[in-house]
Amino acid sequence: MSKATYTIKPLLFGSFTAYEKSVIHFFRGYGEKICTPSIGYLIEGNNKKFLVDTGPGTHDVMHALHPLIAIDFPEEQNVANVLAKLGIKPTDLDAVIWTHLHWDHCWNGEIFTGVPIYVQQSEVDYALHPLPMHGNVYESPACGMTPPWTKVVSQMKMIDGDFSLDDGIDLLLTPGHTPGGQCVLVNTTEGDYLIAGDTIMQYENWENHTYSAAHVNLYDFEASYQRIAKMDLACILPGHDWAVFDHPVYPYK
Repeated sequence: MSKATYTIKPLLFGSFTAYEKSVIHFFRGYGEKICTPSIGYLIEGNNKKFLVDTGPGTHDVMHALHPLIAIDFPEEQNVANVLAKLGIKPTDLDAVIWTHLHWDHCWNGEIFTGVPIYVQQSEVDYALHPLPMHGNVYESPACGMTPPWTKVVSQMKMIDGDFSLDDGIDLLLTPGHTPGGQCVLVNTTEGDYLIAGDTIMQYENWENHTYSAAHVNLYDFEASYQRIAKMDLACILPGHDWAVFDHPVYPYK
């Protein structure tokens, strides 16, 4: 029996306006500042809707918590307003998937009342007790902060490794950037699409086989890259690349 097929819409949640390129590309482009988007993805098909990542919080709150990072998170690009423009209420979703728990990917969970939120157990474990250098990006209690996801622990579905979420949608554990980073494999009419999260931040990372300098384990990163390279994919959709907005929906003609 054939698997269900889906479409994928990239959603813009704002941008990092002067991000250090060498952080994304492992010290290539040192000193060069680039503008990078904060992205989520809406998966629709089989009479269901799934959201991959929920973006950052409001501009003022994010600026207060991360004052050294140049950001632009307009209210109209908050996930609730982005979904509203598509005629979707947060409670219309069948599930939310967090690729990982860095702050720019997992705010706003409380608006998805009653919706299950899927995240790797290993990611939660590390988010609570990260290395000191990673405390801020997780807004971790270890550095006196309150992680946004703690508001919705009762909705979180902790998974351990690969997981079949639904017919034609699989969650794949791809550590490296973080211990519990996961990609989302989506069956489409053109074959499998991989929503890569920050396992692959930009197309340039994949094309040049360069990791992000923001990582926890390079051996894991390489293993995740090798795993993805062996897959028969129609398309990869990265975590922070403007090029995904070249098309409003995938697959495209």
